[in-house]
Formats: sequence, C-alpha cells, structure tokens
Amino acid sequence: MLILLDRDGVINTDIKPHGTLHPDELTIYEFVPEAIYQLKKAGYHIAVITNQSAIEKELMSVSTLTTLHHMIQYHCRSYHKEAYIDAFYYCSDHPDRPTQRRKPNAGMIYEALHDFAARPENTVFVGDSMRDVQAACITGCIPYLVKTGNGTDTDAMWSGKKPYQSFNTLADVARALIK
Repeated sequence: MLILLDRDGVINTDIKPHGTLHPDELTIYEFVPEAIYQLKKAGYHIAVITNQSAIEKELMSVSTLTTLHHMIQYHCRSYHKEAYIDAFYYCSDHPDRPTQRRKPNAGMIYEALHDFAARPENTVFVGDSMRDVQAACITGCIPYLVKTGNGTDTDAMWSGKKPYQSFNTLADVARALIK
C-alpha cells in the first residue's frame, strides 16, 4: 500500500511565493511525525511528490533541497524510529517549461507507482492544491485534499462535484485510512 504526499502545505508550512528555500524556514506541522508513524505502523509505504521549481529558478540548490528532506526525515524519526518517508521525488522544472514530471502532469506519480509496484486505484495522493488533485486524477490514484497550506482556498475554488475527499490535516487522513 502506497501513500503519496505533496510536501509544502501538507508536511510543512508553505512559504509564498516560492516555497521553503532554506533550512531555517522549514516548519513541519506538529501532527506530521505521528501521522507518518501511524501510517507506517499500518503497513503503508510513503513517498513525497513535490514540485521544486526554485532549483531551476536558481533560488535553491539541489544540495539545499536534499538537506530539507533530510531534516524532515530527522524530525519524523526523532519522534519514533519507524516514522519515516520511504522516498522523495522532486521536479525542478520551471513552470514555463514543464515536462511530464511537473504536477499537474503525472510523471513523478508514475515513477513512484513503478518503484513501489503499486496500483493507482489502491494509492492515495494527499495534496493541498488543484494541481495535486489533477495529477492524482490523471493517474487513477485516489485524491485527498487537506485544508492546510493552500487546501482551504483550493476547496473553495472547486465548483460542482468534487473528485476528492477533503480532510483538515494529514493526521485526519491517517486516522481515516487506518480505521
């Protein structure tokens, strides 16, 4: 079983307009380590799927991005040794020159599905933006929207029948999946 998570706005606060660019800006939501731990304990693999155009825009280096991801891992593992993320996938494409990897395209999701030998209809994608929902829908994954980050605004923008389930936080997603 695989759960895919967007990063900024789901795991950590989303700093506008470019996201978290420096280690001193990283603020992980307090409920994330417990949610990750509960999901891992229930047998889920967890992968992060994140657009990081700040690299292409030369606002951040790959090394800094790696440091941020190590900090997230360290923070989760400090809570419990079994609270960890199995893989991080990022796309550094500039929004004006996107490849198939940049959300709302689905390249990173397909990579994760392949790497974990997961079926999309059994895979949840948790995001906070329209592009996360769109990428999940393209692949046939189950889209969940959290109201942290951009989620409240995204939910308000959607008209008609929503193709996703809505939750307040990643902790609420974990509770719903583990029931």
